[in-house]
Amino acid sequence: MKIRTPATLSALLLATAVSAANADPLPPVAESSNMQLIGHSNLNGAGEQRPVPLAVMPPQADMTPLCKAGGRFGAHNIAQNQQGQPVRVLKNTVVGGFFAGGVRAYSIANANAPVEIGYLVDAAPPGNATHTIQINDVYVDDHGLIYANDRFTGGLDIIKYTGSVPLD
Repeated sequence: MKIRTPATLSALLLATAVSAANADPLPPVAESSNMQLIGHSNLNGAGEQRPVPLAVMPPQADMTPLCKAGGRFGAHNIAQNQQGQPVRVLKNTVVGGFFAGGVRAYSIANANAPVEIGYLVDAAPPGNATHTIQINDVYVDDHGLIYANDRFTGGLDIIKYTGSVPLD
C-alpha cells in the first residue's frame, strides 16, 4: 500500500493541472458506450509506467500547527476546470481544499516552481467534533469567486481572492 503525504498528493495535483494544459494526442479507443475520450496525458510524455512529477507544491508556512490542530490536514480536492459550467478555467493557478488547512491557491505559471499565492483558514465552527475547519470541496465560478464547503458543520464559504498574482 502506498502512503500519500500532503506533498505527494500536491505533486499529483500539480501534474494533473499541468497535464490539462499540455495534453497528449488521444490514444485509440477499443470500446465505448455513450462516452467519448476527449483528453489524455502521459504525464509530460514520460508514460504511465514512469511518471515524472514536475514539481512539488511548497509546504505551507503554517503546516506544523495545522497538523497538530485536530481533524484532517492535507491536500484533498482541487477546483476542476469543468467545461460548459459557469466556471473559471484556471491554467496558471490551482485552488484546493486542505481540510484543516482551509482553501489554498498556488500559481503554477512556472510549473517547475509553484508558489502559494493565497490561503484562507476559517476558525473552528461551533459544534465541530474536530475543533477545526474541514474544507472538503472547492469550486471557482466564472467571476473568480471561490466556493468551499466544510465536511461537517462549517457550511459553505464564498471567498474573493484579492492577491496581486492573477487567478487565471
